[in-house]
Amino acid sequence: MLYFNIKNFRVFSEETFLDLRANKRKTKYEENLIIKDYSKKKKKISEKLLPYSVIYGGNASGKTSIIKAMALLRNIILDGRIYSDNPQEILHSLELFPFLHDYSKYIEPMKLAIGFIYRDKKYEFVLKIKCSLKEEYFYADREIYEEQLFINDEEIYFRDTTSVVFNGEKFEIGEKDGQEHITNEELFLYSQFKTSKYNVDFQNILYWFRFHFIVVDDISNLRTTVEGSLPPYLKSIDLRNKIIDAVTNLSDFGPQDIFYRVNATEGGNNTEMRAHYNIKGHPKLGIDTPAVNTESTGTIKLVNIALFLVDSLLNGNTVVIDEFDSSLHFALIKEIVNLYTDNEINSGKGQIIFTSHNPIFIPLVKIRRDQIYFIEKNSDNYSSSLYSLSDFPSEDVRTSEAFIKNYLDGKYGALPSFDFKSEIKKALLIIKRLRQDVEKNIANKA
Repeated sequence: MLYFNIKNFRVFSEETFLDLRANKRKTKYEENLIIKDYSKKKKKISEKLLPYSVIYGGNASGKTSIIKAMALLRNIILDGRIYSDNPQEILHSLELFPFLHDYSKYIEPMKLAIGFIYRDKKYEFVLKIKCSLKEEYFYADREIYEEQLFINDEEIYFRDTTSVVFNGEKFEIGEKDGQEHITNEELFLYSQFKTSKYNVDFQNILYWFRFHFIVVDDISNLRTTVEGSLPPYLKSIDLRNKIIDAVTNLSDFGPQDIFYRVNATEGGNNTEMRAHYNIKGHPKLGIDTPAVNTESTGTIKLVNIALFLVDSLLNGNTVVIDEFDSSLHFALIKEIVNLYTDNEINSGKGQIIFTSHNPIFIPLVKIRRDQIYFIEKNSDNYSSSLYSLSDFPSEDVRTSEAFIKNYLDGKYGALPSFDFKSEIKKALLIIKRLRQDVEKNIANKA
């Protein structure tokens, strides 16, 4: 991935860029950068990309909103539309709404944009969506405001609310006249573009979003994400279990065997993670149980995401994970991150992007200042902003240890600011008074 760009989405009112292109002024760990090429007018152009990036910020600052925006765009691209009347489909209930704290933003479109290189081509997709918000139903009356596609820096089509310009021709939205009809909820990507000379590009875009752009925005729903995003070769139970064996052995999770098996009770269409314990003296030599009954949240999380990570390192996928370090020890995070800076292991030129609260692993990995991002919410207008450590003078952070100290001291912002003790004391006083009132009322009735 080259970059991700949003505007007027959830807590972000202004233009916000997460840039995975290496800062040309920074030369540290240049050998660990990813080189991706594409052709422009028969000339090869190379982009130097970051193998990983971490985003820090306080609770409710906007970290999850950025990840949700990526998941949202991925779902829209794969479905070809921005809404569904079917309550069973994810598009029916997507959390799609503009910046909430300024009513003037309600009439402005939301922007989601992404750039990536795949199969030696550079693709840039821009989508703007308007929602007529209703108090009782946040995501009512959506329409595509603009849709735009660039290939190798050349605009291929531009669509607004009334017309599309494509291949030098202009036609109205909804006009048939030999053209395929599209509505204001459907992507032009799936219309004439799909059936034109750009069909290979259409397939490239869909394949990249389905198998090379993995977004885990809800750890509680990780199993569904795994099953829906794995490429065909990782559907093999035997291969999955070999990967799990390698990960659990290296991670020293214990003597138990963790594995996937086809769940026969559901027709063999779903898989289940199991754990087998060899128990001394047990009449059947051990027990076999669903892993969720015996294994920690961290173990189950690591086993699931291991499949994504292995595929990413082999095939150059971009993996995005919200709260990556929750339930995982920082030493494991360090080992995973270091995989992406090893050119031999990361032969597919994969990337990992994640949000975190914990900077403790920073001194243990190879990291550049342009790989560290912060999110801070403005206390006056409640709008969040995203910025990089490379925006600060280099003399402010010469070592990883200095970074941790400066971050914890609030020098870079993106830290929650509250007086927790005094607020709890206030709450306890209120509760105490209420309890006394309730006890007094009970006593009077008695």
